[in-house]
Amino acid sequence: MNGSRWRAAMAGLILLSGTPARAQFPFPLPPLPFPLPGAGAATGRAPFNLPFIAPPLAEVPENSRSRTAITESHGGALDAPQAALVSSAMAKVSIATRPVAPPSGFRVTFLNSPVVNAMAIGDGNIFVTRQMLALTSSEDELIGILGHEAGHVMARHSSIGALPEQVKSGGTSLLGLVSPDLAAVVGLGGTLAVRFFDRAKEHQSDVIGTKVLADMGLDPMAMHRAIALLEADDRVDRLVHGRPKVGVLDDFLRTHPVSTQRLQLIATAAAMAPRAAPQPNAIMAKADYVRALDGLMFDDGPNEGVVDGARFEHGPMGLALEAPSGFELRNTPNALIINGPKDANAVLAAKPDAKDLPATFRAIWTEEIGKLAPAPSPATRTIAGLSALEGHAQVKGKSGSVDVVLTLVDWPDAGMLTILSVDPAGAAAPALAQLRSSIRRLSAADSAAVPVRRVKVVEASAKSSIAGLGARMAYRDHGEARFRALNGLPSTGGKLGSGPVKIIVWSNGRGLF
Repeated sequence: MNGSRWRAAMAGLILLSGTPARAQFPFPLPPLPFPLPGAGAATGRAPFNLPFIAPPLAEVPENSRSRTAITESHGGALDAPQAALVSSAMAKVSIATRPVAPPSGFRVTFLNSPVVNAMAIGDGNIFVTRQMLALTSSEDELIGILGHEAGHVMARHSSIGALPEQVKSGGTSLLGLVSPDLAAVVGLGGTLAVRFFDRAKEHQSDVIGTKVLADMGLDPMAMHRAIALLEADDRVDRLVHGRPKVGVLDDFLRTHPVSTQRLQLIATAAAMAPRAAPQPNAIMAKADYVRALDGLMFDDGPNEGVVDGARFEHGPMGLALEAPSGFELRNTPNALIINGPKDANAVLAAKPDAKDLPATFRAIWTEEIGKLAPAPSPATRTIAGLSALEGHAQVKGKSGSVDVVLTLVDWPDAGMLTILSVDPAGAAAPALAQLRSSIRRLSAADSAAVPVRRVKVVEASAKSSIAGLGARMAYRDHGEARFRALNGLPSTGGKLGSGPVKIIVWSNGRGLF
């Protein structure tokens, strides 16, 4: 298909992507990538071009305020061997998107975050988390993800308010994590103000991702496989927890929602994209790529603490606790959420800068619950052999009365440990008290021995089975479903071929086990 016909077809896809987009985009259409007819004969491919966008992007700043804020809020930059995979793929995207790309290419930061996420800001800085990378199984999938993010920048989405030029940090709403009902009453929100893209912009960047792959002579359906990986990960999370993901930070599936319609549009764009002749050694062989992921940290890291079934251990804080029967633990980068029956929930977080126990109790109560009830006179307690304060109130939410308990523990080297619990039915008080009583301090030796999960690459053979490899996953439940999602296998059926596959195992820092 020639360039003009492909552009017209892609314009149709954008218009079909949702009614809200029609209202937001007056004609002419937003920029779409297309090869200039007759161009690129010398290179074997058409140069990347975005119509209606005049100059190429400027050089990418290294230390913009937005880049610093996003890096700090997502665990910092990760210095791991796999960072080279991300840098190499980003360089290939930058070459494929000339002359629109910045002169020295896009700048990518590999984030030490267990959140499935990839982001871009308008100055050309792009971000990929270690969890996002771990889900990929080939370099072309990673290139599709990075091409999608670069597409947001090249299409100047930031100039029309889609991408934040500055990231604002705020206080963590503990109440919002355990009771959206009460949080709505008092008007509390989250921590990172990152605006969402509408569907038209997401589809447009998906098309750009397929264009990047096609221009490199790669299979543009790698864009489809990459987005399908995210859908599979979300499906496993719902299988394990029975509810949507909850997190302090916006994750990829909230800012880049996956839908059947989106996947269908990607497949259509991939089928219609003019594809350059395949270039030898354009990307790593799939087996080499998978093997390069060996040892990458997966899920919770030391900074977040580690959940293993009903047990939670945080090595740097020297803290451990057990969830009561009927409750489950869900970890986020900034807080541990404990979900129980009938919406009886609790959240645990550290306030590292807090020093005065009574003053901190009053400040947190005022911020979180003050609009619902005045601060009570807290009772003095001892938790894990440490001084603690605890206050209780019965407040009124949209759906009725709710028992609220705030507990603060003067925790060594961590400021104050905060535990906020809500009990709408008023029947979970014994279980929540058991949760608080289970909190204990770890010895220095036990703290140092808290393991984390890592990717381990093993060689599958004709004798290997999906069920058998799933049973080796370092989880207490749904090992096969987790293994399938990690390796891009269908949720049911399918067969393993010979070659490297990923499993997740425990590591104590001295080796895998």
